[in-house]
Amino acid sequence: MKTLPPSFRAEVPGSPPRKNRRHDISAGGGVRNSDEFNEFVKRLHAAWAAAGHPVIRSGRWRLLLECGWPRKTKLDDGTVVALGDVDAPVSVVLDALQRCGVLDDDARVLEQASTKFHDPENPRVIITMEVCDA
Repeated sequence: MKTLPPSFRAEVPGSPPRKNRRHDISAGGGVRNSDEFNEFVKRLHAAWAAAGHPVIRSGRWRLLLECGWPRKTKLDDGTVVALGDVDAPVSVVLDALQRCGVLDDDARVLEQASTKFHDPENPRVIITMEVCDA
């Protein structure tokens, strides 16, 4: 079996869909992937391919996720933070990695860490997949 490098990194332009925009209800009442999610899947696939990374089909992996959000907010104590979830994008990104064929099964991801930051000029999702020895 081919040995993969210890990590892969790709930057996906734009913000990920928010948790409540991941799915839509169809006219018949069924749940489907939203257009916003499908567009994110396309952007992720393009970024992964542009970086020249292969499909991950073996091993155990760690997901490191950095989300740059275009807006910020001030908390009650005056602290200014990026306006966007730190946790909700994790499931969106895992689903998108599998949906676009980058990852054969998101069960391969044993660990994850996520951060967020404010970047009004260049909102993006930075995805790093590292080999996990766990």
